[in-house]
Amino acid sequence: MNYPCWDSFREGLEVHRHRVQGHFDQVFVAPQAEAGDSEPAEDELAAVWVSELSAPEAEELLTEAGFNDTAGVYRRIAALRDGVSTRSLSATGRRRLDRLMPLLIAAAAGTDDPDETINRLLLVIDAIGRRTAYLSLLVEHPMALSQLVRLCGSSPWIARYLAKHPLLLDELLDPRTLYAPLRREELVADAESRLEGLSDEDLEQQMEVLRQFKQTNYLRVAAADISGAVPLMVVSDYLTEIAEVTLEAVLITAYRQITARYGKPWCIENGIGREPGFAVVAYGKLGGIELGYGSDLDLVFCMIAPAKSRRLTASGRSIIKCSLLAWHSASSIFSTRRHPAACSMKSIRAYGPAVNPVC
Repeated sequence: MNYPCWDSFREGLEVHRHRVQGHFDQVFVAPQAEAGDSEPAEDELAAVWVSELSAPEAEELLTEAGFNDTAGVYRRIAALRDGVSTRSLSATGRRRLDRLMPLLIAAAAGTDDPDETINRLLLVIDAIGRRTAYLSLLVEHPMALSQLVRLCGSSPWIARYLAKHPLLLDELLDPRTLYAPLRREELVADAESRLEGLSDEDLEQQMEVLRQFKQTNYLRVAAADISGAVPLMVVSDYLTEIAEVTLEAVLITAYRQITARYGKPWCIENGIGREPGFAVVAYGKLGGIELGYGSDLDLVFCMIAPAKSRRLTASGRSIIKCSLLAWHSASSIFSTRRHPAACSMKSIRAYGPAVNPVC
C-alpha cells in the first residue's frame, strides 16, 4: 500500500476513518442526539411551546439553546401554536404536535443556522399540521425527523417542496434511498412498477402516480445534491433523465387511452396506410440538458402525418393533456389559437432547429 511503516499507515487509516465517520454522521445521526450537556432539556423547550412561560422567559431559553433572533423565533413559534390550523386539531393531533415541537426546536438549535432552520421547519409543520399521521411519523421515527431537519437546514427549496408535497415525508424514513438518485434504467423500472396494476381507464390516477414519481425522484436528487453525494455538474443530467422518462411514460399511457377510445390512429400517405408518428421535442432548459429544480418544460408536440383529421387532432390533444397533468409543464410553444395543439414537422422547421428529441 506504499506506506513506509506501520505508523504512517495508521495515520492514513485514521484520516479515512474520520472522513467515513463524517459522512455517516451527516446522513444517519439525528441532530437532536448531537446536543451537548449544555443544551436545555426538551421539557424546558416543551414549556416554550405550550406557553407556560412569559415571552422574556421563553426567549431566554431559546437564547440558551443557541438561537439568535429569539424574539422573532418565539413569535413564529407562537403564531403556529395559536394559529387556526393548530386550534382546529383533534385531541390526538394536538398531543402529537405537542410531542413533536420540543424535539423539532431542539434539533433546529443544533444546526449551523438555527434561526433559518426553525423558520423552514415551521413552514413544513404548518403545511402538514392537519395530517396528523405525518406528525406521528416524525415523532416515532427519529431518522425521519433527522433527515427533515438536515434537509430543511440546508435548502429552503427542499423545505418549500416538502411543504407543498407532504407525501414525500415517507421518503425520509430510509436514507439509503433518499441520497441515492436513480439513473435512466432504474427510473424506467421505477415508473413501470408504479404504473403496474393500475386500470388503463383511470387516467387521472395514472397521471397522479407519475406526478409522485417525478416529485420523489426530484427530492432524491436534491438530497444527494446538498449532501455532496452527487457532483453539482451532473444534477441537471439526473433531472433531465427524470423528465424524459416521465414524458415517455406519458406517451405510452396516453396512446393506450387514445386507442381504447378512438381506435388505432391511421393515415394514408401516397396511397399506403400507416400509423402516424408522434414526437415530443424539447427546447429551452430540457433541450439543452440544463434542467433545474424549478424549470418548466418547453415542449413541441409534433404529429407526423400527411394531413390533419379530427381523430389525429384528438390524439394529439390527449397526449398534451396527459403531459400537463403529469408535469404541469409550460407547453407554451404552438399552444395558442394560431397553432394546432400538435404541430407538423414543417412548423417545427419554420420555428427553428430542435435541440433535443425527447421521445
